[in-house]
Amino acid sequence: MLNLKKPGVVGDVLKKREFNFLAVACGGGRNMAMLIGMYEKGIRPDVITFADTGSTEGDPTRRDGEKPETYAVLDEFSDWCEERFDCPIRRVYKRSKYKSLYDNCLQTKTLPSAAYGLRSCSDKWKIQPQERFMNNYAPVVAIWNVCQNCGKDKKTGHVAKFSKPMTGEGKRKLVRFCRTDNPVFDIHEPTTFFYPTAITKAIGYHAGEQSRIDKAHDDEKYKLWFPLMEWGWYTEECIAAFKRHGLTVPIKSACYFCPSSTKEEVVWLHDNHPDLFARAVALEDNAEDLRTVKGLGRHWTWKELMQIAPADRKALPNPSKMNCVCLDTED
Repeated sequence: MLNLKKPGVVGDVLKKREFNFLAVACGGGRNMAMLIGMYEKGIRPDVITFADTGSTEGDPTRRDGEKPETYAVLDEFSDWCEERFDCPIRRVYKRSKYKSLYDNCLQTKTLPSAAYGLRSCSDKWKIQPQERFMNNYAPVVAIWNVCQNCGKDKKTGHVAKFSKPMTGEGKRKLVRFCRTDNPVFDIHEPTTFFYPTAITKAIGYHAGEQSRIDKAHDDEKYKLWFPLMEWGWYTEECIAAFKRHGLTVPIKSACYFCPSSTKEEVVWLHDNHPDLFARAVALEDNAEDLRTVKGLGRHWTWKELMQIAPADRKALPNPSKMNCVCLDTED
């Protein structure tokens, strides 16, 4: 086993990286390949999370979101991470009165928001559960409560005062100013008030996804790191990483009823998991008020796709690409 205290001991000699805390949101194959690369280069993540749209906090044992192959790979890879990093994949779930995203759509007689050209299903069932977990994860909260400007605790090292927003508009808000020998309570001077110490979030965009990286930005809580881009890893290098370690190469991670599925992926689901395909069609049949779309394919229904001859399917347009956090790649 590698010495995880010495980054760069395997593979290319990289500049030594030190992180106060390294978080990984494991959304699919690229992120898993990134974790394999971290292991090979002696870099240890502090937490790995996966948001499951097929379950909720009230019933975390359900698996009604991803395809069975994805759940199987997650189980295998979580064991791999636990053995090598002592850090298994933590599954996080949305708090909801519904049993899953599928049940949410079924009960409200709608389709996933991606069918309408939106991405709220991704925001509500993927992003928000992971944000809530991190916002309540004690090791992370302890870091965020330390001020970048003065190095003191958020509460004990700062003076709370009401101030108008920096734009001068809207209601007054509570601002925590740094306690110093010569305190300056000026909202227009950012070095005088509390600013959390950020942690590092690793994202598995590969070296060919510069457009996605350009759209991603640091914020007050997270400094973003794109290891695959830094290492020059494309899809081929990611697949090779799985094979080096004897791990299953995962299929694309997405809900089995995802409206962003290509025609080829819908046909694959029909041929390999007819039960799940039937559930997706039932979701289409159950949906009401479809004025702007016909079904999960937006301009066509999944049932319609399978009823026409294979040669005629080319005439149906593929769904528009969405920069969805559920999807592992924009390819």
